[in-house]
Amino acid sequence: MKNYMLFLLVSSLLLLYYSNPALAATKNLINNPGVEKSIGPWSAPAYWSGTVSFISDSKLTHSGAGCMKLVAAEKNGKHWGRIYQASKAENFVGRHFRYSMWVKGKGELALGVIEYILKKNKDSIFFTNVKLTGEWQKITCEFTVEDPKVSMLSALAEVRGKGSEVYIDDVSLTTFQDPTVAIEAQQKHQIVAQSSLLPDLSFELSKSEKTLSQAPVTLYLIFPDGSNKIIKSVTNSTGLYSSSPENITLDSPGVCQAICSMPESGVISEIYIDVIDKSSYAKMDSIAKEIKLQKPLHILYLGDSLTDHCRGHNYVDKLDYWLNKYNQDKVSFRNAGVGGDFITRMWERIQGIEGNKKAYRQNMYDGLFDKKTDIVFIFLGHNDTKADSNSGYKTPVVEPKIQEETYRKLIKYIRSKSDAKIVLLSSSSSFFPRCKAIAEKQAAMGKKHVLFGQPEKLEAFNDVVKKLSHELHLDYIDIYNPTKNHPDKANLFSPNDGIHLTEKGNSFIAMLLLNYISSVEHKTNQ
Repeated sequence: MKNYMLFLLVSSLLLLYYSNPALAATKNLINNPGVEKSIGPWSAPAYWSGTVSFISDSKLTHSGAGCMKLVAAEKNGKHWGRIYQASKAENFVGRHFRYSMWVKGKGELALGVIEYILKKNKDSIFFTNVKLTGEWQKITCEFTVEDPKVSMLSALAEVRGKGSEVYIDDVSLTTFQDPTVAIEAQQKHQIVAQSSLLPDLSFELSKSEKTLSQAPVTLYLIFPDGSNKIIKSVTNSTGLYSSSPENITLDSPGVCQAICSMPESGVISEIYIDVIDKSSYAKMDSIAKEIKLQKPLHILYLGDSLTDHCRGHNYVDKLDYWLNKYNQDKVSFRNAGVGGDFITRMWERIQGIEGNKKAYRQNMYDGLFDKKTDIVFIFLGHNDTKADSNSGYKTPVVEPKIQEETYRKLIKYIRSKSDAKIVLLSSSSSFFPRCKAIAEKQAAMGKKHVLFGQPEKLEAFNDVVKKLSHELHLDYIDIYNPTKNHPDKANLFSPNDGIHLTEKGNSFIAMLLLNYISSVEHKTNQ
């Protein structure tokens, strides 16, 4: 928390016992919502007031075996007590939230939320204030996040008044969307050279599959340097909102987000614009220009979190941009990447298609080969080769023998379902100093943990993949050595873990795949 400053959450709808069946809830952002075994991760900083404790008497709970008790204390002439729990997300702006809890006690209780924004510091405001009784009651507040810089939310509860105390149970903080409202971006991921103008953007709005004319719209533009611009407008008679901002030059490299929101609906649609240096743009553009597709191309991506994360602007989306730039609407894709995957789990999910026991996130492979596929890229390695501390980091999750056996089964299955070209990718390299530092920190705390990114294990994994590509007559793309030897290697990988790809890393993988497709198409057209 100390790295963040507080900013007041604005624009809320204050309601008690509110329920709107037209709004659909998402995952609860509160951890330990039922307060079953402890109060964690709820917290009460020393500079606040009051005391909080865990109650294990089921006679005092709303449900389950536990709840928490917040008691006011005197500070600076006032009697109060406050607790909070923080939630992080990549993007909060434009989203509609409902925050609720079951309470009983004496005195007054207020609910509120703090937004965390760097370089801003304002007092918190509470949305609703209710009189407590000895009977359980549900209190609720709703709000929409309107500041694009919000990176974290804290749910607050504050008891007020001398002698006041409250029992708290079954807490919920969820985003809500009106399922009848749809906002469809008319453009996909965009890539522009540095110092270019922001491209034109458009979104189509509908409600119950009917166009929404003159509907209120908010467009949030979040630029790579952290600045933002908010544009409020309405849709035209056909439900289309088009934005052609004048004199907005994208000077800073990085990703610009364009988020279209219909206020109060909680529905948003995003377009990512990747701003890259002019020389990199020219290089990618020259490769893309040489690709002349004679027929439509559909690509299937199978992989782990390097394929699953950053959807909308990862290497899959960047490759799609370049392939379609000079072959408009000829290229389509399905990203079936699943975070955490390794080859044996991928095979379990394939078996799940055939009616056997379902695997983790089985739905990601639903109808996997229903559409005619031309290319299948398989990109794994980091989860397969991670090793836990109990083995002294010696034993990978998938040993080479099992890796080879399972790849063979997977390839045989794909060939039985499709005549697509199967392309095996090596793993990427890692920024191993960061991987090692994370493991050392966990070891110092005496925790069982895993070590990612060991070069010798990644290389052993890649040896198997390369061997299979030769034996089974498959194409092979070396991702490992180009990422290992990249002059700016550290910036290809996330500083958080040394494994996941940054924007630059995703662009680099996209270039390697673009080069591959260019070479294949060149041979085909000869």
